Amino acid sequence: MAGDEAEREEIQREWRRWNCAVPIEILLDPHRALVRSVLAYVDALKGQDATVTVLIPEIVPNKRRHAILHNQRGWLLESALKSRTDGVVIATLPFHIHD
Repeated sequence: MAGDEAEREEIQREWRRWNCAVPIEILLDPHRALVRSVLAYVDALKGQDATVTVLIPEIVPNKRRHAILHNQRGWLLESALKSRTDGVVIATLPFHIHD
């Protein structure tokens, strides 16, 4: 998800640099309403012959007590996708934070 066109272009540039064979769809939402935007996008794809994978970054902090500060939106998105959609692959990508 990107807040503006410049951010979207930066994400696309980094994705191409990573040289991943999987295409990426970056949703543009200036309000960054993550759950609402992703659910609307997935709903719009219903009936198409496509596999949708939602990649959710997950921050893994060094200190366990810091975990409550991170990943809340990802958890909400994952829960909403599981309860409201069928046929969507949900993948989490851990990012380790080093203090």
